[in-house]
Amino acid sequence: MMAKTRLIPALAALVLVWGFAANAQEAVPPENCVSLTRLDSTFIVDDQTMLFYMKGKDVMLNSLPSKCPSLRSEGRFMYRVMLNQLCHNDLITVIYDAGFGLMEGPSCQLGKFQPISQAVAEKLRARKGAERDAAAE
Repeated sequence: MMAKTRLIPALAALVLVWGFAANAQEAVPPENCVSLTRLDSTFIVDDQTMLFYMKGKDVMLNSLPSKCPSLRSEGRFMYRVMLNQLCHNDLITVIYDAGFGLMEGPSCQLGKFQPISQAVAEKLRARKGAERDAAAE
């Protein structure tokens, strides 16, 4: 019974993300790349969804083509690029805290970068907080 309770908020979040992405795609086309000089910070929503906060208050939603194991639980990743930009199809690698140092985990492909509003980004962040609180209960 408990597994169903945890599954419902996760499914609701997934539907919410898809809904936001669908609405955003209608307004502004996705971008293939973001400049690393514009990148300010990132926020991991779940194992398949990330927010890229750009300088100047722009926010990009990146929905990975498939789940990236442990991305959300570890909360950190790295990337290697040749140019000064991060693009769809580039790989990110989850970083584990191995207790004696950091260790590379699975590598996952990025999706396209969808511009979204600050309000939508805050709703996604709030949804993650609500799921974390529900899982702790």
